[in-house]
Amino acid sequence: MIALIVIGGGFWVRGLLDHVSRTADQPTTQSSQLSATQLKQRRFIRKLATPAVRVYHANRQVLPSIVIAQAIIESSWGDSQLFKEANNPFG
Repeated sequence: MIALIVIGGGFWVRGLLDHVSRTADQPTTQSSQLSATQLKQRRFIRKLATPAVRVYHANRQVLPSIVIAQAIIESSWGDSQLFKEANNPFG
């Protein structure tokens, strides 16, 4: 029973990641209601989502959500000097 739950959950996560990777570049209908800061944050997430999902599909080691969250923290939403000058969100 537990094995079925784990396998089913794995398929659900995989389907969710596939959906996210397909829709990451599509604009949302609510973007006209968002502030400039929120739009900037969404662009930052979209910029990191595609490579994060691609790497996850290749090696299944670190979830894209973890990579994006860490990049947000370390680069202050892409405002750090390292990110601006070297496009490096980590470090």
